[in-house]
Amino acid sequence: KAEEKSAAFLKFLREGKAGMSREEKALVEDTTGEIIVPDDLDKTIYRELPHLTVMRQLAGVRQTNSNRVRRRSLNEVTMGWDKLETQSARTLADHESTLTPEDAYLYVENLYGLTKIGEDELQDSDVNLQAYLAESFSGARAATEGRAFLRGEGHAKLQPEGVLTNTSVTAVETKGSLTVTFDDFIELLYAVPAQYRAKGVFLSPSHLEMLARTIKDQNGNYI
Repeated sequence: KAEEKSAAFLKFLREGKAGMSREEKALVEDTTGEIIVPDDLDKTIYRELPHLTVMRQLAGVRQTNSNRVRRRSLNEVTMGWDKLETQSARTLADHESTLTPEDAYLYVENLYGLTKIGEDELQDSDVNLQAYLAESFSGARAATEGRAFLRGEGHAKLQPEGVLTNTSVTAVETKGSLTVTFDDFIELLYAVPAQYRAKGVFLSPSHLEMLARTIKDQNGNYI
């Protein structure tokens, strides 16, 4: 069945709906008349993403059919101490009533893609055409996702909220302009709350990595 769906989809790419039989359309067309990408091609694209972008390796990934998901936080759960042997009932404050959609939810944004396929690719074998699509879309998606993770402008722009865009993320300034010292990195490390340090990682643009790698001690040795 999967092979039949894949063959029908690739035939659609080459000939459009006009070249497809009713049976072939039924294999890949949804109730709105849109053509569905075969599962094997879709999974290939998503399987390649962690290898193409650093952010995919660090982000938590989950499946959802909703247009928003709960924003989880450390202050979401209320804790309290009590004596076990007394079996007394302790009432904890309910924070749920203070939650609002604006600050309690993360919205799920859709990422779309469009590619133009040349005649040479269309005349190629099914295997090569499918590999071409997987490589094209996974590469483009990885680049777009990577930027959105860092600089996405948020739900108002129908984009994810980027780490560097979120105003609640603490910024630590270096001691000097356009320069970085070893002390800057140590201060940055300890500016992160203790519970996050164990699994924390440094993310850096290439020019900052170059500055860090060229830091020398008083004897001219690389630190």
